[in-house]
Amino acid sequence: ACNTATAYGYGAVSDLLAKRGDGTRVIGVVNAGSKAAIDALGLVANPKPCAIGVMATPGTISSGVYERTIKAELQRLGVTAPVQVFSRGCAGLADAIEAGSPDASKLARENLEALLAEHRAKAPQLPLRAVVLGCTHFPYVRRELEAIAPSGVKFIDPAADAAAECAATLRSQDRVTDRQGAITVDAYVSVVAPELDRSLLDEKGGLARAWKYGRESAATDRSTVPVSLDEATHGDPLKLIPFADRLPRVSRALSDSRRFSVE
Repeated sequence: ACNTATAYGYGAVSDLLAKRGDGTRVIGVVNAGSKAAIDALGLVANPKPCAIGVMATPGTISSGVYERTIKAELQRLGVTAPVQVFSRGCAGLADAIEAGSPDASKLARENLEALLAEHRAKAPQLPLRAVVLGCTHFPYVRRELEAIAPSGVKFIDPAADAAAECAATLRSQDRVTDRQGAITVDAYVSVVAPELDRSLLDEKGGLARAWKYGRESAATDRSTVPVSLDEATHGDPLKLIPFADRLPRVSRALSDSRRFSVE
């Protein structure tokens, strides 16, 4: 579900699953979002020159994954019309949205305005027809973005298209149950391991960036542990990062229920 994780890990995960040979597939949001943008613009039936924007985290943008994937999908579909991708690494926006900061809306608008300005400066002859929200946080500010976007620009939420692809894949493999009635889903979240050396944490109690991104072996790493969402939200604050402080928007949305009920 994470665009940045998909950008850097999709190939490795796909290779690992292929070696296992048990038929398990990995579905990434980047591929789904790229296909959705091309489909939404009808470029196969009506291959007109245009531009596609991408707003994502700096990590996703610096990987170049959306440019590569959109180009590869256009080639696969035989679309030869000029399509240029304009990308914007929105530093701090995901954090602001996650924290429920009032600055999130302003930051979102500023980043879209910067992307639009780059497009006007570099390729005004190519109409900007779609903007991919290449971070799963960004749909939370979609209304703010739509309010300032040029008329006719389509916003693409890759998460929705990844979910649709997942559902279609399961149906094609006859792995979707037709059981009726209510079900429950137990939710888990990764938290800092209670025994982890406190010097490896940042001032908010999370993994320090140098440690988080500098670990050499995930196979032997024990810096985090999975716990139930109930334990994360109501557990001992001396053992767990205060979930409500780290993810206030998520915490508020889930505070009334310790388990998800789905009808």
